[in-house]
Amino acid sequence: MRRVVLLIYMAVMTSGVMAQTVVFSDDFESYALNDELSTLGYVFSKKADYPGTISTSVQSNNDNQYAACVASENGQTLMQLRKEVDVTAGKQYKLSIKTTSPFKRHLRVYQSDGITLLNQGEDFTPTEAQKTQWIDHEMTFTAGAGMNTVYVGVFHNWSGTLLVDEIKVEEVVFTELSDYYISSSEGDDANDGTIDAPFQSLEKISQAPLKPGNTVNFKCGDRFDGHFVVNGSGTTDYPITITSYGEGNKPIITGEIGAAAGGDYQEAILVENHDNLIFDGLEINNERTVNRTGVDETDAYGIYVLNTGAEIMRNFVFRNMTFQKVYAPKPILQGEGEDAFNGLEVAAVRFYTAKNTVAGQEKNIQDVLMEDCYFTDLQRLGVHMKHAGGTDGIGDEMINRNMNLVFRNNEFHYIGGTCILPTKTYNCLIEDNLFNHPGSDVDPRMPNRGSSVWTWRCYNTVIQRNRCISTRGYLDSHGIHIDHENHNTFVQYNYMEDCEGGFVEILGGNVNAVYRFNVSVNDGWRENPNWTNSNHTIWINQNGPGGVTHYCDYSYIYNNTVVIDEPYSTAIDINGKNTHIFNNIFYSVNGAGIGSKQMIVQNNGTPLFMKNNLFFGIINQNFKNLDTNPLYGDPKFKSMQAEDMYQYQLESTSPAINTGVAKLGPPVPGAGTGIFKDVPEYPTVDFYGNPIDLSTGTPNIGACNAKNGEATAIDDVKLKPLMVYPNPTDGIINIGGLEKKSCVKVFDLKGRKVLEEKVVKQLNVGHIDSGLYVLMLDGYQPQKMIIK
Repeated sequence: MRRVVLLIYMAVMTSGVMAQTVVFSDDFESYALNDELSTLGYVFSKKADYPGTISTSVQSNNDNQYAACVASENGQTLMQLRKEVDVTAGKQYKLSIKTTSPFKRHLRVYQSDGITLLNQGEDFTPTEAQKTQWIDHEMTFTAGAGMNTVYVGVFHNWSGTLLVDEIKVEEVVFTELSDYYISSSEGDDANDGTIDAPFQSLEKISQAPLKPGNTVNFKCGDRFDGHFVVNGSGTTDYPITITSYGEGNKPIITGEIGAAAGGDYQEAILVENHDNLIFDGLEINNERTVNRTGVDETDAYGIYVLNTGAEIMRNFVFRNMTFQKVYAPKPILQGEGEDAFNGLEVAAVRFYTAKNTVAGQEKNIQDVLMEDCYFTDLQRLGVHMKHAGGTDGIGDEMINRNMNLVFRNNEFHYIGGTCILPTKTYNCLIEDNLFNHPGSDVDPRMPNRGSSVWTWRCYNTVIQRNRCISTRGYLDSHGIHIDHENHNTFVQYNYMEDCEGGFVEILGGNVNAVYRFNVSVNDGWRENPNWTNSNHTIWINQNGPGGVTHYCDYSYIYNNTVVIDEPYSTAIDINGKNTHIFNNIFYSVNGAGIGSKQMIVQNNGTPLFMKNNLFFGIINQNFKNLDTNPLYGDPKFKSMQAEDMYQYQLESTSPAINTGVAKLGPPVPGAGTGIFKDVPEYPTVDFYGNPIDLSTGTPNIGACNAKNGEATAIDDVKLKPLMVYPNPTDGIINIGGLEKKSCVKVFDLKGRKVLEEKVVKQLNVGHIDSGLYVLMLDGYQPQKMIIK
């Protein structure tokens, strides 16, 4: 019998992988000739409307017995021969089968129900010579959580005769390494995974049993399409690091494999029930265009961290990562309604914990640090944290929330929804990030609605020192918005400008929602013909989830500087309890009107504390009348050559100096400890770094507490000039003044990164489209560059 060997790999065997225990084999030699396969435990199926019959029996040729499936009529049969096999959840297996047929076929593995596809091999279409030869097919698969059986077999597209022999399922054992290397351009899955002989595919590295202290290294400049399933946990002292090696652009990992391979994966990287991981120096994409069986067509993630087990998952670090082009096959747009929008959870990074239902097995995800990462061109969310909570009597407010999450010094540009969306978290710190154009619609698949940060049912959240620029959207889309039923949310020291929805948004059921020491410039200009007061300077809403009335209690808006100097009017809508508005500057000039569109304040039987606000320009008189100690006049902002936030500091003659009320808002829970170790209990400085004590004395009104006209300027941080020539260019540019290899980033005018490369003297931009770009290096002034 002549055989041609064809290796069809979903995750291939190498010298580093040993097929060990045989868990099932069948060569059909023990059966009687003409035995029906259905009596031998095999399951056969065909296309429902196939007009002919198909016989399935044991046959023989040249003293070799095999299974024969013979169709009586020409046409598409979609015939499948399957066998149920016992497996162990979490184990990896190799399936090998020999076939003969003149037509296309491939291997398949189904889950325990025999219906849901677990994995499939690539289609094999024989040449003329191969139509009568035995072909060896191989693939590997991993038994998922809870699986104790699978169905293995062959899928055959057309009629004719399909012969099947030597079915074998073997458990796979991996040779362990301390460092694994993967290169799609230079690797081979038959290699041993070292730096000199790297693996090639995501499927292969997914089989590696990772141990504490391991590193997984993807080659710079390579692209990896498939599905990386992280298989192992580190420890606190010895985390597993997933990073890059070599020179050039960051390696790109995607879940995009197309229709021929079964459809694009839900996520590029899956971390399920593993922890103590570091991700560093990778780029993640997942632009799903072809849906995959078992995956919702509205879902897509870059990295998915999932806790479905019975233990807490801890210690995740994401550093120097790039996330872009994450889209689901089916977009959800404005006309599809609120429920559809809320169900759209496409995210570059998603953390999700399943519901706690068993006492003693409560779980969450804890201790996440994400810093120095870059996000752009995402359908809806940059980062999404979510916990499904607990059944009645199981867990508490801490364990039924993901906990101790820090997001620091990241950049988000042109995101279709919200940049960071915490849902049911406990202790979250979001600081020093740039949020540029959240709620974007630069891609028609984007929903065009989102705020820079959007919290929902969270406890103890500090959002500080961020820049929120040009938020867009038909609903919500304030600079930072506090959604339903949060406790202790502190929005402080942020700069917000050109945010379509407005400045303050606090929705129903919040307790201790605080906006303090922020600077808001030209926020709240949206016009919606179906919602007259769609743009707000202040919005405190009474509606909880499901539309039930749930008043916000103890909302604090103080020591903010609010500036509108463009000709539009905003609304002020407050329907809550125990609202505090004090020490704010409201500045409205050049035809602007704060509260001119609508002004409603309802206190629902509780006191309104509103005093020592400074008003200048056109501001709703009824709003001003609520202030028990108002001040009027030009706040006399600094006349200085500065951009954005720096020009709103005070001259020494400002009426805002020493005219505020000494009053403390609520303290930050856990201040000085844990993730809040550098966050004081009460503010000790103003927006610009000047000292302040709100417990005594006479603080200033507004976000600046300078007493004598002193000012902080951007020039306090000196950036070196960058020499770039020739400029304009159509190919190579020279970069002068660099002393060592440095990371150069090139951005288009929409803030999207088009190139990142480590260079010393020259950068090739010849492959970039013509236009105006910004070239950036850390420590140097940004340089505009024209590509001809």
